[in-house]
Amino acid sequence: MSDPIPKANRQTVQGRAFGRCERCLQATLCGHLHHRRPKGLGGSKALDRHDVSNLVYLCPDCHSWAHGHPNEARWTGWLVPRSLGVAPIDEPITDLTGQTRYLDNEGQYLTAVAHVDA
Repeated sequence: MSDPIPKANRQTVQGRAFGRCERCLQATLCGHLHHRRPKGLGGSKALDRHDVSNLVYLCPDCHSWAHGHPNEARWTGWLVPRSLGVAPIDEPITDLTGQTRYLDNEGQYLTAVAHVDA
């Protein structure tokens, strides 16, 4: 059974990226939406699987890199396995310039974790 990414979330992620890969920052016309917590790392049944903070826009090369170099991708936030015990919204990404940013679910980059008070 298919579980597509909601159109609004897809558009929010693509808008956040402004047509650039969020890892290498190069313009890309054929970018991919990448799940930071993919199915194989505990994301298949997670309620946040299609949250904007769990999705990044990557060029094909960086998308392949993220899956081909899982240890480095974990250290830099491009993969967030459930076994880490942290949600993607609480784990920053680090791009190739060394800039570290958190992603919220509204499509913004943040310099610190955004905590919601209950």
